[in-house]
This record gives sequence, C-alpha cells and structure tokens, in this order.
Amino acid sequence: MKQLLTLIAAVLSFSTAFAQIELKINPIGAIFSSPDVSAEFAVKDNIGIEPYFGASWYKLTIDNQDFKSTGVGYGFYGKYYFSPEKGIDKFYAGVYLRGGSSNFKADSVGSSASFKRNRMGAGLALGYKWVSRNNVIFEVGGGIGRKLYSKYSNEQGSVNIADIPILNIDGYFKFSVGYRFGGGEAADTGKKKTKF
Repeated sequence: MKQLLTLIAAVLSFSTAFAQIELKINPIGAIFSSPDVSAEFAVKDNIGIEPYFGASWYKLTIDNQDFKSTGVGYGFYGKYYFSPEKGIDKFYAGVYLRGGSSNFKADSVGSSASFKRNRMGAGLALGYKWVSRNNVIFEVGGGIGRKLYSKYSNEQGSVNIADIPILNIDGYFKFSVGYRFGGGEAADTGKKKTKF
C-alpha cells in the first residue's frame, strides 16, 4: 500500500510539471491476470519518462501442490526517441528498472505452505509508439538486462536465483494502448506531422 501511495504522489507531482502526459494500460497483462498501468511524461520532444504500477493474481503448481499468488509490480522506463514527429513518438531506445513482490499460499485444505518472491531487474529497452491524430496510443516494446535480485523465501530460509548464471537474465515484452493529454504537435524536425 505504501508503494502505491508513493507512486500516486509521484505521478501527481509529475503531472503538474509536464504539459504532455500519456496514460497507458497493458491489455495482454490484463488477460493473463497481471495488468499494469503507466503514465509517460514528455521531458522534451525526444525524451520521455514512464513510471508504472501493476498487480498480479494467478495459480502456480509445484510438486502437485497448487498455490495462489497475489503481488505487485512497479518500475520505470527512461526513453530517447530518435525521430519524433508529435513529441515522444516513433522508434525509441532507453533503460528500464522493474521490480515487485508476490506472496504464494497453498490452495488446499490442511496445508499452510507458503513462500514469498521479491525481485528487481534492470536493462536496456527498445520500442515503437504510434500516436493517432485523435491522440490514441499504441506501443510495442521490450527489453533485456540482468536480475539484480530474485529471492524466494519461506520459514526455512531463502535462495536468490540471481546468483545463478543464466537464471540472472531479466527481460520483458509489452503492448500498451492509451491516450495522450496535451501536446501532440509535430516536433521541430522539419517534417510533416503524420496522421492516421
């Protein structure tokens, strides 16, 4: 809860400082019980910063034992757009930082088995964003990097799989849809504004 309140306060403070703001949701994540929402702010026509927050709830089976999970995810993208036409649009490269925590509890009568997972990863990102003339946004992106930590723990102890080679690779893929508030004019690149 404290993390959510911190994120909301940060988004509200950013919104007063930037004229162009985009609100987005990942519909694929929503289908697979892990939706996330984000807000991207235009620092300049070619630089965007995007904090996000998500939730998850799904079932997992380990050694014929079913577990229910609940968790939160959060992170940050810093993006550089190479040839924007409407400000923070088209092809971009950047960096990301993402983390989260999940609680897993046995989903069977008579079992009190449970464990927690805490994770954090960072890396490089690539993507492309389309902005329609009505300010509707479609974005695809992905990234690859390294797990800073990925710790599983219960009452018996804990293990950090980020210490194991190959298992310390971090990555993500996202598809977002959203809406842009403010801005939307062609960047000062000498190009015509593309409309679709």
